[in-house]
Amino acid sequence: MKRSNAVLVAAGWWPGILHPSDGIFVKEHVLAVSRSRPGAVIHLIFTRSIFAPFRIRFTEAVEDGIVVLTGRLTAPIRRFGIHDLLVRMAYRRAIAQLSDRFAFSVVHIHVHTPMTENLLPIARENGWPVVVTEHSTFYHSGIVGRSEAERVNFQRNVRRWYADPCIKAVLPVSHDLGKTLHEGYGVPMDKITVVPNISAPCFKPRAVQAPPPFRIVLAAYWAGNKDPGLFISALDLLPAEWKTRTRIDWVGDGELLQRAQTECAPYVAQGIMHFHGRLTKPQLAVLLAEAHLLVHPTKAENLPCIIIESLCCGTPVLSNAVNGVPELVDRHNGVLCPPGDPQAFATALQEIMQHHARFDRASIAAHAEQRFSSANVARRIVDVYDSIARVHDRQTVRAAVVHDR
Repeated sequence: MKRSNAVLVAAGWWPGILHPSDGIFVKEHVLAVSRSRPGAVIHLIFTRSIFAPFRIRFTEAVEDGIVVLTGRLTAPIRRFGIHDLLVRMAYRRAIAQLSDRFAFSVVHIHVHTPMTENLLPIARENGWPVVVTEHSTFYHSGIVGRSEAERVNFQRNVRRWYADPCIKAVLPVSHDLGKTLHEGYGVPMDKITVVPNISAPCFKPRAVQAPPPFRIVLAAYWAGNKDPGLFISALDLLPAEWKTRTRIDWVGDGELLQRAQTECAPYVAQGIMHFHGRLTKPQLAVLLAEAHLLVHPTKAENLPCIIIESLCCGTPVLSNAVNGVPELVDRHNGVLCPPGDPQAFATALQEIMQHHARFDRASIAAHAEQRFSSANVARRIVDVYDSIARVHDRQTVRAAVVHDR
């Protein structure tokens, strides 16, 4: 029997395919909604291979109760519209494969990509309204450094895509990203609803505060806009006696981490710093709950999940005043510094170490839980679905009346 009123999710990013942490926040949104609305995920991966024929292959899996169809597309060229034609063909095949189990009422695109943008014509054919969630920092940082012609062309194409009448709502994860989408890409404000990222349930405060030494955690996928060198430079500026009072747990992987490990070799030798590699979320939750501080050095960021997770543990945050980060961190739960300023970062770090007891960890955790729990975020997304459905139904009825006349 078909599951009615279902959500068709087109995921631009999804964990475990290209990288284990790629799109975890997308999956958490989908998981949260799945507890009240049935649905399925389609995730497409395109590979250009000069010697391979045109090919579409699907793998279906059930991940945490969610049906996920992964399509691997191969073609020798991407030009002349071949890419878009193949992607649309893949989406149609995937939808046909799911149609015996799901009656879809809404399409939810998580991140506009060259793949997911091709779902709009199919949604239009089926009369499905489209919701788009945006997580990407690319809209304000990715176009920096490109030529003027490239920036203009990118903005023009994105504006054209978002102007499609199939898109009924846009859900950026931060107000800063919403403002960027409105001012830079023409998304109307009345279509924008900010819905934040989610903290997994394992991120909770400890009953007993961690004992000395002062415990610092850094955790991220260390690539792109992350700035591990900022923290290392700030740490070097601290007096020696302050460094010996710390234990620093560094979590994650990424292209910037190898250099950080090399620069931090003396701290590792002294037993001050410990590199853990990639950890599971429950493992990370233990570290965060035992920490006195999360340090998150970054040059650009929308709404970092790691900051949300730290706050849900009651652990204050030291980060940079960029993009959506000030929507998470204030004087009650942490300190923000200008990006790229090691002295300001060092001063803030020393100040927090001296006066960390001023932070009310229980209050930090309670406030974060209220904002970022899966139940609360899912409710906001489903409210958008329901609002769109009501408008869609009225428009359908009016169109039927006009047709009968």
